[in-house]
Amino acid sequence: MFLQKEESKEGIYGIWINDGDWRLMTVDDYFLCYDKHNGPVYSKCKNHELWVLLLEKVYAKIYGSYAAIEVGDPCKAFRDLTGASTVNIAVTNAIDTYKTM
Repeated sequence: MFLQKEESKEGIYGIWINDGDWRLMTVDDYFLCYDKHNGPVYSKCKNHELWVLLLEKVYAKIYGSYAAIEVGDPCKAFRDLTGASTVNIAVTNAIDTYKTM
């Protein structure tokens, strides 16, 4: 999914994403941060891993803003990451079903 596996000296990264069709999205490595001690405003990860921030930035770019991806649909995320089709299945409350038996 990531075009390059190493840190980019230019600060530009390519990421393959499938939001209906496979396409290569590019993003830079500039992120909104609180300050140098509190880190990024949005995603946070252990060990200063960059891929989480880059992937979130691609999603914000595709869907229009960081606010637009605050609450997501797992089916869309699965499709975007894998290209596989998905199905939503509504599940009733299993405890209520058990009580009526």
